[in-house]
Amino acid sequence: MSAFLLATQTANITRSPAVSGGKVGPQVSHLTGLAMVPPMPVSSETFLAHPAHLRSPRKQWETFIFPTDDGGTASLPDVDGGDGLTWTEESRDYVIKGLARWDRGDSGLLTGRAFLHLLIEEVQIT
Repeated sequence: MSAFLLATQTANITRSPAVSGGKVGPQVSHLTGLAMVPPMPVSSETFLAHPAHLRSPRKQWETFIFPTDDGGTASLPDVDGGDGLTWTEESRDYVIKGLARWDRGDSGLLTGRAFLHLLIEEVQIT
């Protein structure tokens, strides 16, 4: 059994274009079809506190994104904090709040594989 079997969903990444004339345009498609684990609620250790001035409720999730080829030789996708993430199968949008490369070395199902651990946030419209 491979940990890649957990990556049953796909994600698309959007990114803001470069600043032009002192303005930033809306996010545009950056990467598509990334293999990901379905988002899961974050644990209390991972939760990021929100500034008091934010009035809209927000829900935090975590997910994992794998290299695009199952051979593990591909580099990890170019994803950064502030990018948008769309969970394709559910048509839900998130903002990437944090990420870390996770190298597993000799750890059972993930031997020799690296993947991205993402902390994502969903704004709840009230």
